[in-house]
Amino acid sequence: MSFNLLALAAVLAWALRLPSNAAHPREIGLLVMALALVANYVRFARFGDADQLIRSLERTGRESALREERKLLGYTVGSFLVPVAIVLARLYWN
Repeated sequence: MSFNLLALAAVLAWALRLPSNAAHPREIGLLVMALALVANYVRFARFGDADQLIRSLERTGRESALREERKLLGYTVGSFLVPVAIVLARLYWN
């Protein structure tokens, strides 16, 4: 989630033509990641969404669970690579 937010921020900074050194300050990135972690904790641990997710996965078949795990892996890897690709594209085209 935090990488998706950082990717969105990178695209906005690129669209607004902010200077590279002002577009990705380390403190803002760390703050975004910390807020995303807190939001996920509150959603999954405090409101019981994690228990609902576990119960729903227990009712699915083995092939369905493996398919969902592959989708999750693809989403996770993509979430890590998209912000890097955006920054590299910005450096290349500027």
